[in-house]
Amino acid sequence: MNEAYALPLALCATLAATAIHVALSFSPFIPPGVDSAAFVTALILSASLLVLSVIRHLSRQRPDDGPWIRAARKILSSPIKERHALPVEILPHLMLGDKKSASDVAVLEAFRISHVLNAAGHAGRQSDEVLQRYTEAGIKLLQLDAQDEEGYAMLPKHRKTAADFFALAANSGGRCLVHCVAGINRSGVLAASELMLHERLPLLEAIRRIKAARGFVLSNDSFLEQLVTLARAEGLLGPPPPVEEQESPRPPRKTRPSVASALRGLG
Repeated sequence: MNEAYALPLALCATLAATAIHVALSFSPFIPPGVDSAAFVTALILSASLLVLSVIRHLSRQRPDDGPWIRAARKILSSPIKERHALPVEILPHLMLGDKKSASDVAVLEAFRISHVLNAAGHAGRQSDEVLQRYTEAGIKLLQLDAQDEEGYAMLPKHRKTAADFFALAANSGGRCLVHCVAGINRSGVLAASELMLHERLPLLEAIRRIKAARGFVLSNDSFLEQLVTLARAEGLLGPPPPVEEQESPRPPRKTRPSVASALRGLG
């Protein structure tokens, strides 16, 4: 549990212990007709419920990842210094590309690509002819049906599967090409998470490296936020970035009204 929760929980535990001690100390003075065991049990239960309510409240409080998100956005929005032809190397065992670059089997063979991960499902699927050439070249294929949408749980749903596939390529002495349609968001966040975790890089350093390699990448805000959450869980956030290295705060995202609310508005 987060260190910030330690003091409130310790206070609650102390309060609960005090309540129990008081109940036991004064049990001889409980008025006749009142079941002392039931009285003490009820007091203990009330103290326990108090501790549980505090734990629930604290678990709903999210840490402030804003400084890292804004700093990452500033890095990602910086001018592209040099454009590289796809695919680009992220790690010795991992390359990042788009659907088009993944269709050129001659290029894949030149880069010693032994595994291909399509993170865009049907949208990123190659033609039967290309898939046949994969088979002939001994290239192993994994397809993930991920969506490039704000709010889609890209890393919670697919990171572990992708990481295991990347490891298969590395352990076989080969390389994996991860792609989606454009090689920006779905494959971009999978590549960024692999870079950060494999090299144990602080979040912003991993962002700088993938920006330098790919150029325009990670435009999906929710995918970036998931990467920040992963960095926090892995102890890879790094120190808080200075204000001058952060993008100006953005206004809250507007949510699209549901069909039901839109119909109610017509009435």
